[in-house]
Amino acid sequence: EIARQLDAFEDRLGRAPDFIDGHQHVHVLPGVRKSVLDAVTSRYAPGSVYLRDPADSAVAIRARGVAVGKALTIAALALGFRGAALRRGIPVNRGFAGVAPFDAGRDFSADLERFLLRPGPAHLVMCHPGFIDDELARLDPVIATRPIEHAGLAAFVPSGLAMVRFAQLR
Repeated sequence: EIARQLDAFEDRLGRAPDFIDGHQHVHVLPGVRKSVLDAVTSRYAPGSVYLRDPADSAVAIRARGVAVGKALTIAALALGFRGAALRRGIPVNRGFAGVAPFDAGRDFSADLERFLLRPGPAHLVMCHPGFIDDELARLDPVIATRPIEHAGLAAFVPSGLAMVRFAQLR
C-alpha cells in the first residue's frame, strides 16, 4: 500500500514528495513504521525526502498547553521513530506542535502562538487549513476548523521567525 501511494503521488505530480507522513500519524506506529522506513530507503536517495515526526518533548507539550493529553499520546506512540529514521539517513523535523482538539470555538490564532513555545531546532507546526466544499464534507468528518485555521494562518505574522521549506533547516 505504501508503494502504491508513493506511485500515485509521483504519477500525478511528476516528482517525489518533499516529505512523507501518514493520516492520523499512522506512519510512526510500530507496526507500520518499518514498512515506511523500508519504502523510503529503497526508493529515494538519502536525505532527499524527510519524514514527519509528530513527537516532541513532554516539557514542550505541557508548556504549550494545547491538547496536552492527545499530544503526549502521539509522542508516546512515536517513541523510537526519530532514531530509526536518522539511523537510515532519513531526515526528520526536530520539534513538533499543532496537535489540537478540532474545536471550532477555540481561538486558533492564540493556539498558533502557543505552538511556537519551546520550538525545536527544525520545528514543524501542523495545521489543517482549508475551505469546506461538498467533496471535503463527504470525505472528512473534522472540517469545521479548517476555514478558521486558514484565516489564522493567513493572518499570522511570526515575530522573529520565518516560514521556510524543510530543506532550508538542515
